[in-house]
Amino acid sequence: MTVTLTQKEEDELWIEAEQNSACKLALEPFEVCHEIPRQLGKGHVRHLEVYPELWLTIELMALQLAPILADRARIQASPRLRTETIDRIYCAQEILLSRLENPPSLLDLAKLVGVSDRTLRRGFQELFNTTVFAYLTSQRMEKAKCLLRERHLTVAEVAVMVGYSNQSHFTAAFKRQFGITPRDCLAGKLGCEKKT
Repeated sequence: MTVTLTQKEEDELWIEAEQNSACKLALEPFEVCHEIPRQLGKGHVRHLEVYPELWLTIELMALQLAPILADRARIQASPRLRTETIDRIYCAQEILLSRLENPPSLLDLAKLVGVSDRTLRRGFQELFNTTVFAYLTSQRMEKAKCLLRERHLTVAEVAVMVGYSNQSHFTAAFKRQFGITPRDCLAGKLGCEKKT
């Protein structure tokens, strides 16, 4: 079963949902999978396991709505930021992700996307609830964790691959984020097990 909505139908659903006090639109896209059955359980359908087809339909609808909700959340993320500025900040995020090993400075990044460094810092904080530097460090550590789990690389090689020339700085940042050293992660300890 495929559900396709026209733009008008989608807008009408949003207006109806916004007027319904039981439905909160501050949901993350995948929270919808859990919120729909919760709302149904309040009186419409008490036991979804009795209706497996209904449950499957709800899951499929939630998966189809997730990209729409994500786009709407992105556009409505901040009333203080214009849509154009939001797009530029997302562009800055993409640049950071594509250049983890050698990212531009904050000023260079701001110039690349066409905003001031202040706008970039404030917008990043509003959209991602973190600073540009903290976001970069977090993404570097996530990539490092994946590299340590998936490949046969040394800690020093992984450090260089995620932009650290000093292995001790890399180790300190990794331990701050995950609570274990990269060497422990390489050995498969505490949630850093290698995938088979």
